[in-house]
Amino acid sequence: MTVNPVLPVSLTITATADTICEETEVTFTATPVNGGTAPIYQWKVNGVNAGANNQFFQYEPEDDDIITCILTSNATCATGNPATSNEIIMVVYDKPETNGIWHN
Repeated sequence: MTVNPVLPVSLTITATADTICEETEVTFTATPVNGGTAPIYQWKVNGVNAGANNQFFQYEPEDDDIITCILTSNATCATGNPATSNEIIMVVYDKPETNGIWHN
């Protein structure tokens, strides 16, 4: 008889930046704990499904967008499955106007 340990599932997400200028693409990364050999990721923007089943998610956020991810683990004896990540709330500023003048 084999007794498998209970594996608590959790997920943390990070972003390349959470304060940006508009029209800037941000990469979000999901870091699973006990995700199994074939974890499933469901990214969400403001509670709406977004992105593909991938550990990484890229897009151009708008101000106050809330990004989360849900991890469904295929690990044996996983508990707390599926797991919801922390939230990242984006701050997006308007692009500064240059009036056609280039500044270094």
